[in-house]
Formats: sequence, structure tokens, C-alpha cells
Amino acid sequence: MKQFKKRPFVFLCTGMTLDGKISTFQRKQVDIAQNDDWEFLQKHRVIADAVMVGGRTLLSDDPSLLVKPPKRERQRIKLGKTPQPTKVAIIADANSLKTTGDFFDKGKAEKIIFTTKLTSEK
Repeated sequence: MKQFKKRPFVFLCTGMTLDGKISTFQRKQVDIAQNDDWEFLQKHRVIADAVMVGGRTLLSDDPSLLVKPPKRERQRIKLGKTPQPTKVAIIADANSLKTTGDFFDKGKAEKIIFTTKLTSEK
């Protein structure tokens, strides 16, 4: 398991509407980010050790969490990092989690899932 000699650099990147919503009442993803938001996110993924999502996002959106485009992978390598940051998800009940899709299949990043006793060992 990877150990950090220093505390990891942590930042939160989220978007919401003026009335404080981050999804619809049906929990469907809403594209509320602007191009400069995506640019900010990608620039910070270059220097991040890991990218983390919550369980609902993992189940409903299946994000790839990749650094894009490939030139940014090269920037990470120049910084002494892996081409892609570690993918991390926190999900209380992972019994319905599919182990295929963008999160698991896209990119060659280490994947870490934190869960609880609600998830069967199988």
C-alpha cells in the first residue's frame, strides 16, 4: 500500500446552481460546470495524488476520473507521478457496484474503494 511521506494535497472541486442544487430531485447528473471549471479541474488533477468520488456519483455517473488530454499525463510524469492519479471512491454499500465501466476500465490508475460492513466480503 502506498504511504505518503507528507500529507497529501487535498482540494474540493464541486459545482452547484445558485439555489444550492448539485443534481435534480431524481438524482440525475446536471451539467452545470463551465469550460473554465473543467480546465481548473484538469489542471489540478495533474498535481493530485488521487481523485475521489462519493458512492452515489460512482453508481450513477461512473466517472473515469482521468487526466485529459494526454499532454497532461506527460506533465504528471515530469512531476515524478504516475500518468493518472489514483481513483478513490467512498461507498457505504457496494453490493450493487459493477466492477466494469469507466471508473474501473478506463486508464491505468490504481483504484481504491472504501466501504463499510454493509458491503458483503464476497
